[in-house]
Amino acid sequence: MKKILVTLLFFLSFTIMANAASIVGISIPVNSMDAYCHPKDENVWSSNPLNIYSGIGYLVNPNLTYSYSDFTLHDHVYVSSYIPDPTRAVVTYEFSEAVTVKSLQIVQHTNGVTKIEGFAGNSLSSMVSLGSVFGPSGDAMGGQVLPEYAYQVFDFNNTTVSGKYFQFIIRKTSLGNGWALYRATPDFIAVPEPSSLLFLGIALAAVALLKKA
Repeated sequence: MKKILVTLLFFLSFTIMANAASIVGISIPVNSMDAYCHPKDENVWSSNPLNIYSGIGYLVNPNLTYSYSDFTLHDHVYVSSYIPDPTRAVVTYEFSEAVTVKSLQIVQHTNGVTKIEGFAGNSLSSMVSLGSVFGPSGDAMGGQVLPEYAYQVFDFNNTTVSGKYFQFIIRKTSLGNGWALYRATPDFIAVPEPSSLLFLGIALAAVALLKKA
């Protein structure tokens, strides 16, 4: 009996790991970037299924060429100094299943992003805010004040809000009239299916009872 339960535990654990979530699509509003970057240069504003070697898909491509030609986002339209137009400076990710996004890692340009707001949900019409957060450079302002090519984590400290969609809006930039970045990759964990958790709990409880017997 114990061998059967151990086998069941292994199978359930393997199933949960095998069903790990992944990013299946990324999009930004069409024509939302006004300067050279992958989406504008290639006229690819949405990538679903995800292609990390085309347009907006480069946003999660782990490889950098270390040149300005590798920008994935680059714009100069603002509603006021340091505040980009939020209808343009917004990125949407779609996942294969519900996830909890804990943080966003941005590869910075020296005139880059200092503050973002995150959103999550199962429908784009009912997204829940994860809050607005500064990155490790804080509320830096001025020309060329951020470290070029730096990997900076914007931490939402989110453990409860989940969904199949994640968005972030750029709320503030270091330069008052222009910004760019190379990459923006969410750090996320899958939300296990209730049925998997139920069977796993039953199996663990059974093993505990056998140990006491």
